[in-house]
Amino acid sequence: MPEAPPAASAIYGELIELINQLALAEGFAARKEEPPEGTSPIYEVKDKLERKYWATAAKMVESVVTADLPDNLTFSRDQELFLNFGFFTHESVVWSLEEVKKIYDFTQREGFYRVKFITDTLNACYRQTKRVDRMKQLVKEQAGIQKSIADHPEELGGLRKERDQEIRASLGPDAPKAVALFDKWESLIVPYLDMEAVSRQGGFSGKEQILKFNKLRDDLNAVRASISAVLNKYPEGKMGVEGFLESIQAKHREMQDLKLDLEMAENKIFKEEHEVKAINDSKCKEDLRGAVNFNKALMTISARKAGITPNAMPMKKVRFIKPDEIRAALAHIEDYDPNVFNNRRVKKTGRPEVVLCPGTGNGVYDFVNDRLLLPTMVPREPLESTAAAVCMYRDDIDQQLNERAMISAFKRDIKEHGKIRSAIKLRQLFFKYYLIWMVKEAKGIASLGREERAWFEYRIAPKKLEPRTPVELRNLNAKDMRAIRDQVAAKSPLAGEDHQKLAILSFHLEEKDKALAHIMEAYKQLPTSSDVLLNVGIIHKAMNKDAKPYLQKYLTSAEQSWWTKKAQELMR
Repeated sequence: MPEAPPAASAIYGELIELINQLALAEGFAARKEEPPEGTSPIYEVKDKLERKYWATAAKMVESVVTADLPDNLTFSRDQELFLNFGFFTHESVVWSLEEVKKIYDFTQREGFYRVKFITDTLNACYRQTKRVDRMKQLVKEQAGIQKSIADHPEELGGLRKERDQEIRASLGPDAPKAVALFDKWESLIVPYLDMEAVSRQGGFSGKEQILKFNKLRDDLNAVRASISAVLNKYPEGKMGVEGFLESIQAKHREMQDLKLDLEMAENKIFKEEHEVKAINDSKCKEDLRGAVNFNKALMTISARKAGITPNAMPMKKVRFIKPDEIRAALAHIEDYDPNVFNNRRVKKTGRPEVVLCPGTGNGVYDFVNDRLLLPTMVPREPLESTAAAVCMYRDDIDQQLNERAMISAFKRDIKEHGKIRSAIKLRQLFFKYYLIWMVKEAKGIASLGREERAWFEYRIAPKKLEPRTPVELRNLNAKDMRAIRDQVAAKSPLAGEDHQKLAILSFHLEEKDKALAHIMEAYKQLPTSSDVLLNVGIIHKAMNKDAKPYLQKYLTSAEQSWWTKKAQELMR
């Protein structure tokens, strides 16, 4: 846990001067006095202070880079406080130290939503410049290829053994002849495949090679014809035996590919080693300076989207956003937008990182690095700031992966939007309504128009006729659902939460009777659980059974939300 750092060093001198200028200007404004001639107005000092903070941050990061270039940057406690929270020992910001300590305490927890700091991302940028992880990945890939090559003879031998067993079982007295023909065929297929690869890569060097290749092909065809003649005498066993021709040929071709892959991997490592040697501290500093300035630009956007002045330093008592609040906000967002992270990018690279950055405003999405970037200070509430970042993420996914399908539907499905020609205005409306959906409608506060609400319920919200599903059970294929179901069902005894999971999985696997049995068992064990009561009602409704008693009980115990409104609708 960080403690109060020592007195401000010389690096903060210009910042302190600007802070004093701001206090002076604000003092004149508070007393409604005319400032002396030459005194900068408040807005101008604030702008200088913001620019000076980021310039100081960039210099500080550069100072951490040493000539020996170790694999990781090492930040002192004071540097972490300044870079992550805009904090240093000065009377204007010292109040925030206790708040900062609380945030440090929460950040190391793992889970769906691990929160990182700017110093984490700067270290990642440094490692990327140094290619630390890239080299490790290349070496790992090379080792994997080498292992596959080493395992290849044993795998091929296993195939031959299976082939010979199948031949003996299926071809009777002709088995020895067939084994000999298969061995002859294999002795020809290996050089044939080698020459075929040469042909694909640019052709043969002369007539002699062409004649040799043609001879190999003719010999192969002749042996293959002899094999077919033997197999035709045993139609019942023909298919099983013949399949080994393809399997063994594929295995030899795989070996060719592995050798090429190994050669490419070795070339990449050689090139990487050569390029890494050329990396120096100047290059690392340049890239880190660029990363700091990029974060500055994003925090400027963050503040402007919230309609406030950019401010990285906590000079007045403001609300810090805490990692627990971010996690709760993201869980809430996924409850009411369950498909937000169900896309090809997440399946390939995982969920976007969640990063705290010194600033104030609403969150933004850093599409370059796939990060939800959240300012450390929030002007209103954590949910709004987090939802703003997620909304930008959704818009980027829509543009990059879905060919604007979501925004097109937003324009097409809502009558008034059909008149809007500006794509920017349409997106601004979507951002506005998305925040209303998450901050108000999800809490059961009617704030959207009828058409807009209907659109969000159809395009964004969970399905009201399906059980409320925890995040770990969402967007699974049938195979994965069955695997989880079997894993949960193997427990003994089954707790109420286990029965609820089994009910949800059975429902999605179209096993409605099992879903009903499990949810009723969950209800017996957890009769006051809001989620269980809601799911009992939904499953009863889906099976055309009387859901009203359970939904009424749910309404008496649950906090007001979009789900309580849906429960009321389901009772009609």
